[in-house]
Amino acid sequence: MVGRGRSLLDLRSDAYKRADCEGATDRHPPADVTRYINQGRAELFDILVEARGRSYFRKHPAATIATLAGTSIYDLPADFYRLISVRRQGAGGDLLRAMQPQEEPWLREPANTVQFPTHYELQAETIEMLPLHGAGTTIIVDYVPVSADLVLDGDIANGINGWEEYVVCFAARCMAVKDEEWPLAGALRADMASLRDRIAKLAPTRDAFRAERVKNVRGLLR
Repeated sequence: MVGRGRSLLDLRSDAYKRADCEGATDRHPPADVTRYINQGRAELFDILVEARGRSYFRKHPAATIATLAGTSIYDLPADFYRLISVRRQGAGGDLLRAMQPQEEPWLREPANTVQFPTHYELQAETIEMLPLHGAGTTIIVDYVPVSADLVLDGDIANGINGWEEYVVCFAARCMAVKDEEWPLAGALRADMASLRDRIAKLAPTRDAFRAERVKNVRGLLR
């Protein structure tokens, strides 16, 4: 994704400045501020995904699962966060549908076996695909990965359009709260709210010609 890159060192330095804590590394060790920055990045990531849509943050390449006979539960990727779609590889690429409560009895019936699954259910760290099915089908799982932490000072965060300022404010607010600097914490909270509004208003126009949702009807008419 094209954007404006900022290093962890830059973000941490900016956070110290916004909190008026330059040089206060005993009170606010760099490791603590780095943790605040990564917490802020995770929060910003959620805001961006909601504003822009999951497809902009999809993992490339998608995960693939090879079905096994007599097996319904498969591991999700370690970096799985939010699902975009589950589909069968091949001609047509039919989408698997999320299992509804009223469908569960017959989908879980052991006597109902098919060539390939038609439904799925997300679980804690796994995905269950039903009904029981044969081996040899490739299932493609498109998903949004978790927000990766910055670890080294040279690690780069993509601010896209200056939105990394949200992360800076988040980390500075954490320091202000620790120092019980309530007016500063309130001002930083207000800045974060303003940035959230900015993201909500501007993000959809970045690709305005593109439809937000495409409905697959081919896979549903069976």
